[in-house]
Amino acid sequence: MEGRYKGAQGQGISLGAVNVPQGSVKVSANGVQLSEGIDYTVDYMLGTVTIINETVKTIWSGD
Repeated sequence: MEGRYKGAQGQGISLGAVNVPQGSVKVSANGVQLSEGIDYTVDYMLGTVTIINETVKTIWSGD
């Protein structure tokens, strides 16, 4: 799955699916591949991504 997302602070990003296969999610910001566990976390059962790197959050919010 590939797509774009801009969300409000504090919200997770829905992948539009549940029980997503472990390791299958890749996230990038401005063309730079992010690292799971450092820049973002994934709840594979619920199908959500949460950005945890404050710098990345700033880039995505456009601040």
